[in-house]
Amino acid sequence: MNKEKRLKTIMLVLSTTRQSPVTVEEAIATAKREDAELIILFVNDAKIPGMVFDRMADYDFIGDKPSEELTTAIQREYCLRGNALLDEIEKKAREEGVRCRAVIEGGEFVETCLKMVGRYRVDLIIMNRMKRSAISRFFLGSAVDKLTANAPCPVKVVEEA
Repeated sequence: MNKEKRLKTIMLVLSTTRQSPVTVEEAIATAKREDAELIILFVNDAKIPGMVFDRMADYDFIGDKPSEELTTAIQREYCLRGNALLDEIEKKAREEGVRCRAVIEGGEFVETCLKMVGRYRVDLIIMNRMKRSAISRFFLGSAVDKLTANAPCPVKVVEEA
C-alpha cells in the first residue's frame, strides 16, 4: 500500500504587495483537508520603502535622500497593516478549525521565506503570483521563481485571475 506523505506544516506567504483572498482560501482549505498547521507569514519586505521613495521622487514629492524617520514610518505602517491582515486570516482559519500561527518577519522576500521554511519545517508553501508582464519578469526577475527554485519543499502558486 503506497501512502502519500501527509503534510504537517503549510506556510501561506503574504507581503505588502502579495495578498490574495483566493490564495488565503486555498491555504486554509488545504490545511483543513490535511489537518496541518498553517503558518501565516507576512514578509515586511525591506525593499518597499525604496520603491515608495522612488515613486515619490518621480513626482518631486521628496528629494533623492529620504530621512530615516520617513523610512521608519513606512516600515511601521506596513507592519500595522500586516498585523491587521494576519489577525483577520488567523481568525478565519480558526473558525474553520485550522491550527495556525501568524508571523511577521522583515527582510528580503525570498531570503526571509526560506529562513521561515527551515524554522518551521514547512512541507508546502502556498503563495500567489503577482500579475506582471513577461518583460517585467525578465528584467526584474520573479520572487516566485526564485523561491520555487530554492525551497526545500513544494511551492503551490495560485495564479491571480
